[in-house]
Amino acid sequence: MNKLNKKGFTLIELLAVIAILAILLMLVLPSTLNLYTKGRKQSFVMEVQSVMRTASDLYVAAELTGDSKGPYSNVKGCQTTNSAANIQGFHDSEKPDLKYYIQFNDKGLITHVLVTDGTFKYDSGKVEAGMGLDIGGSEDNKNIKDATKDTDITCTSADEVKFSDDN
Repeated sequence: MNKLNKKGFTLIELLAVIAILAILLMLVLPSTLNLYTKGRKQSFVMEVQSVMRTASDLYVAAELTGDSKGPYSNVKGCQTTNSAANIQGFHDSEKPDLKYYIQFNDKGLITHVLVTDGTFKYDSGKVEAGMGLDIGGSEDNKNIKDATKDTDITCTSADEVKFSDDN
């Protein structure tokens, strides 16, 4: 008699393993994607904070030298004479999708910030005179919205600055 040499797995066993792996993947993937999105959003918040800090430093330097003090922007149509210097560390070649507009009041406090990186956008809205602006709190994170690569900042006047995809 010839004995059957039973080596390997049956088709049913292989399908069962594949089904179990697929179920595990479906359970893990949404939470992993959520963590990835939260990380990118937090990275954007840190980028906005960095742009604001750098603009504040430039404002203080302009105050000391008597130069023009804002707004600071790398968007055509929003630039003033001091914008030409651009904010160091945020040149177009290093972060080509990063666009920003930062406005100060006469006391040196930031009163309006718009920043987009093509994935997220942040609009602080106009802050009342005498008030400063700081980003990072959970209340402020609701101002961070999804953006597209086509999102741009448009300036029609000093008082009318907005994202191109906002109504």
